[in-house]
Amino acid sequence: MRYLIIRKNRVCCLLLSLILTAFISFSLAMTVPASSPGTPEAVPTDGTYIEGTITPVEENSFSGESPAGLYPFTLSDAGLVQMHFITHTNQVLRIKVIDADENQLLDAWLDSMASPGDYSFYLDPGSYSVCVYVSYADTSGDYRFSLKETPLHMPPENIVCDQSYEGFFHSSSDDTIHEQHTFRLTASAPISSIECSSTAGLELTIRDLNENVLYSMITDNGRQEELQLPPGEYLLMVESFGIAGEYSFRVHTAGTSDQEGAAAEQATADSLVSDQSPETDPITINKGDESAVSPDDNNDEPAASPDDNNDEPAASPGAKGPVAWLKENLLSPETFVGAIVVGVLVNKISDLLSKKKD
Repeated sequence: MRYLIIRKNRVCCLLLSLILTAFISFSLAMTVPASSPGTPEAVPTDGTYIEGTITPVEENSFSGESPAGLYPFTLSDAGLVQMHFITHTNQVLRIKVIDADENQLLDAWLDSMASPGDYSFYLDPGSYSVCVYVSYADTSGDYRFSLKETPLHMPPENIVCDQSYEGFFHSSSDDTIHEQHTFRLTASAPISSIECSSTAGLELTIRDLNENVLYSMITDNGRQEELQLPPGEYLLMVESFGIAGEYSFRVHTAGTSDQEGAAAEQATADSLVSDQSPETDPITINKGDESAVSPDDNNDEPAASPDDNNDEPAASPGAKGPVAWLKENLLSPETFVGAIVVGVLVNKISDLLSKKKD
């Protein structure tokens, strides 16, 4: 009996110790934040670089499913986010960008040979994360990246003619989803043309209020076309081809397009006139101004010719004086060579004559 009582006490003590250990572990888990050392809690989106270091781990403890670095960031406004990523690791890195629902907006591989990498995202306000994964246990090195946010705005639901509007298609985890934006267009004058540009392909259509298609345009850069639609209310729709990017459009009415064309022609004409150099004004002589007199007014006699004061004919341009003739003929190379030859011949003749006398 005594043995059973002691055994029951031991079991109770063991149960109490297990309960106490579980309570302490739970308390520590609630009070100590579960964050990796050196991992920032929030990444700035002003272009500041965030740095990270990767050290090798043991093969049996390696798991490629867990990120080596997790960097959350938050956007307060919709817009374009540009990421510049630099890696100096000995193995390839896997880079992911996910939203709050863990939808992947980017899944890219980058190694030091292809570094740096540039990536762009068109995002709504919300919470996102950059995740860095390693593929091998012996991966080592460092990396850094920056996020730069550029706020963008969408056109209002109600739009008018003769005003430019800008918008964008969002980045998505599924590039087969076609995003469509619909705007209500009010035209107070006949519509004459429409222009549209986009960094990604899109289709723009104008429909009546019953959604019957009245006009359609497909473009991937910039385009302007003429059309004729009466004043009224329409639906203007832009649809993506599954690619994120920016777009802009403007609907012109007949009056404003004519005025803009005339203004452009006038500006061109003004620029041409301003580029021409002014003509030189002719010199005019006022009547009664005796200071401006022609040379013949004070000289009734004809001017004397050069032959009146010189009865001898003027020397021709080809005539040369004796000094010039001597310089040209006696001091020329040909004359000098000839003199040497003549001197040699004279010496030879003198030698022959002297030999005959002997």
